[in-house]
Amino acid sequence: MRDSFKFIFAVNAVTLCLSSSLFAQSADQIDDFTKAAKFDDVSEVQSLLKAGISPNTLDPKGNPMLIVAIRDKSKKVTDLLLANPATNVNLANKSGENALMMAAFDGDLPTVKMLVLDKKASVNKQGWAPIHYA
Repeated sequence: MRDSFKFIFAVNAVTLCLSSSLFAQSADQIDDFTKAAKFDDVSEVQSLLKAGISPNTLDPKGNPMLIVAIRDKSKKVTDLLLANPATNVNLANKSGENALMMAAFDGDLPTVKMLVLDKKASVNKQGWAPIHYA
């Protein structure tokens, strides 16, 4: 019995190590993604996503790329990230701000509508919420 637990643990550990190395992102890729999100370079973002970079990547300051794109008014990149089913629209930055809060703060009604109606972004959260930014 004990040996089977050890075996299962070992298999899980190896799987975790292999999967984390597959999805590891280099600092250069993160920098490229950040620049592309800021400057609405949709072709670069598409290339990075095809290369296996997560749409939920955080920039060096801890902001998800969706927040970077919304904050910098990169509409094409925002739309591309929102079209990606792997994008977590509720992912927050270090300050607890999420994409809906940023879109509301910027007065970006089309993005707010897409986040709430289509992507089912959470409108309620503890502390500061999207309503405070509207």
